Amino acid sequence: RSYPLSPTGLPPGAELARRPEVTDADPLQLWTITWTPKVEDTAGVPQRVCVQAMVEEDEGEERCYGVKVHKCRHGMRGGETLESVAVQYHADWLQLHHANPNLPSLNPDKTHPGLLVRLGVTYAVRFGEDLARVAQKFLVEPRDLGRVNPELLAPTTIAYTPGTAGHVTQLDLSLTPRRRVMAGENLTLSLPTLDGAPWRGPVFEGCTPVAAPGGPQYCPPPVLQRSNPAPGCCDPATHRPQSKCGAGGWGRCQYDPQGVMACHVLACAEAPHPAVAAVTWTGEQQRMLIITLRSDLHAGQQLHVTVPRSAGLGLSRTEAPVTEAEAHVPLSETSWDPTSMMHVPTEVCVVLPMCHRDLDCVFGSDCNLRASRQ
Repeated sequence: RSYPLSPTGLPPGAELARRPEVTDADPLQLWTITWTPKVEDTAGVPQRVCVQAMVEEDEGEERCYGVKVHKCRHGMRGGETLESVAVQYHADWLQLHHANPNLPSLNPDKTHPGLLVRLGVTYAVRFGEDLARVAQKFLVEPRDLGRVNPELLAPTTIAYTPGTAGHVTQLDLSLTPRRRVMAGENLTLSLPTLDGAPWRGPVFEGCTPVAAPGGPQYCPPPVLQRSNPAPGCCDPATHRPQSKCGAGGWGRCQYDPQGVMACHVLACAEAPHPAVAAVTWTGEQQRMLIITLRSDLHAGQQLHVTVPRSAGLGLSRTEAPVTEAEAHVPLSETSWDPTSMMHVPTEVCVVLPMCHRDLDCVFGSDCNLRASRQ
């Protein structure tokens, strides 16, 4: 088993294999774990791998090993150059060349396997800082920090029901953070192709539409309706049977057995989400979906969230819907280290800009911010 969590019990892409020289008859069984981290794994988030040998029904001792990928460093492989490495991190080879004054050659194409290259500088997050504030300090964009600190982003897939523009839709989200997110913290997702008024409410792990508790909703008497119009009300003068009604247009106008038109509203049959306290939609100015956690979410643990149609969110008529995105994970002064089983100071990697009048940079070392930018 491993932490962050993974379906195989090993870090993503790792393999567990018995040594080729060992046979079933050998009393000593030797196994090897092989792992070459990908760019998204070079986040500095420690990996904790635990193994346990079993002989028939007898369980052996469990042993755990910690593996930590160097933050803001890249181990050169055969055939790689500074330019090819820079492409992987959405940087310029000159930025890497500037951060590595001790390269074996001035020629950026002349490197060797095993050479440890600095991507930039590491910065210890201070209390109260968020991604935007840290980015402003180093004169870079928040998205630039996310590219070299993948633990600050949670890969997210999004499905829409229905998936046609101009209709109120149900959102089904699946998020997988690369580091632990604590209860009470927020995951923030930008959805530029969604429309809808600001909303906050409960969400679910799935949604089976059923009739809402309380039965159909009727319009108030005409006198009260004129002074205080009911939103989504089914008025026979303006609505026809099967017209949309209710919150988010999720209901349908129908006549009851007495011949009175009412709004038959739907709701999700499931209980509110056990791990999510609420979801907030900021409206069409920011178009951000904010997920507030009720309980801790571990690294590698998948979170499924269904935002019901009663939220009133709909797809834009002008742009294709976003089906893959990355939710922002909150920055905190400390983060969980599964190898030491304790919280440690949080560090982020910053690939420094090429040059800027507000930065005093020492060749190959950390940058000092001018007083006006601190």
